[in-house]
Amino acid sequence: MATSERDIQLEFLNTRLGVPGSARIRYAAAMYFCKSGELSYKTLETYRTLINEDCADPLIIAKASGCGADIELLVKGKSRHEKSN
Repeated sequence: MATSERDIQLEFLNTRLGVPGSARIRYAAAMYFCKSGELSYKTLETYRTLINEDCADPLIIAKASGCGADIELLVKGKSRHEKSN
């Protein structure tokens, strides 16, 4: 079974914290999800500001700035356009 581009990008978005270069990988994936409308521009900005912070958790930072719900939905395999149960 072929893996979709979305699944690949979701793996990149969830790259383990602390891995050298992981923040840039997460940011690139965040751009993909922002372009598809699944991640807000505000959340994308969180990933951008953390681009050199491989150990920083974007979800914690995003929540502190009032966003991040879209990240949680992506991690659960939903888009922000779907209603959660």
